[in-house]
Amino acid sequence: MKKVIYASLFVSLLASCDKSENVGVPRDEASTELLATADNMSGDIMDMMESEGVNAMSTLFDYTFSSSEFGDIAFRKEEHKYRIIEFTRIFAQSPASRVSSDYSTGVYAWDVNEEDFVFVDESDDLILLFPTEGSETNNATFTLGDFEFDNNDLPTLISANITIDQVEVMRIELVASWSEDFLPVQATVDLYLNPFSLNLAFDDSADKQSSLTASLHNGETLLAAIDLSVTYPSAAKDFPSKVEGSVQYRTLKVAGLLNIEKAMQSNSGNPNEFVDMKVFVDDQKIGTIIFVIEEDDEYADYVPYIRYNDGSKESLEDLFEGIFDDFEDDLRTI
Repeated sequence: MKKVIYASLFVSLLASCDKSENVGVPRDEASTELLATADNMSGDIMDMMESEGVNAMSTLFDYTFSSSEFGDIAFRKEEHKYRIIEFTRIFAQSPASRVSSDYSTGVYAWDVNEEDFVFVDESDDLILLFPTEGSETNNATFTLGDFEFDNNDLPTLISANITIDQVEVMRIELVASWSEDFLPVQATVDLYLNPFSLNLAFDDSADKQSSLTASLHNGETLLAAIDLSVTYPSAAKDFPSKVEGSVQYRTLKVAGLLNIEKAMQSNSGNPNEFVDMKVFVDDQKIGTIIFVIEEDDEYADYVPYIRYNDGSKESLEDLFEGIFDDFEDDLRTI
């Protein structure tokens, strides 16, 4: 997964070279827009983690992991951070590798007295009926429909959803191909967690290039988007030479280029020689990211600044001081 890791490391820096060079946004307005955008971030994440779709998944996790048929490991409540991984282990396996092929398809309903799922009907799909919090009936349905794997038991096609009172609150569609090294070659993922939707596409099939695009919406509102292209000097793709693309959060977009090959050859280590990033709000340029060397009694280091259109500059660390501390505090509560 090292190519994906490289992309993840650089994704916060990058963007395709946006040609919107409107220089009419003054510093005060630009600074206010930056702060407002950053301040919204933790609220958006908290809203998603508390959404109806996520709550439905969490409830399903609780029942499957306490079930003797589908959860062969008992989980304590505080171990919730491992649930997605273990949920994948239970359902994202080929039928032949399951504990029992009898559990590959069929309708299973949560029995309050048995405190377990019990078989109730035949089906070509795997269907689990379970109650949501506060319900005295099995008002939620998990359906695992399309379900295909390659020769290495890696998923190539998955289609699943959850409905509550016949209203869809979660849906996932995955199509993927894998290399013999168990790495993704191409993949598309469409995930719906009412009211949020995530669309992701990854392509590593070209000889010297990989691409990643993704978008996250809350209803019709775009929350985040990524458009990333990674170039490699050889087909081996051991290490990227250039990364370019765009990263957007709401109306704020960072766009530019990271020349990794040039960075490796740099004698000065000055990021301004190999990083070219511009910042946009509503497609209007508000500034450029630059790096300023700062010294203290012990060492000197390059610090990122935003240089506004009027030529003045401001430290990003000072600009966002306090906001990301609050953001981390919010994440710890999830």
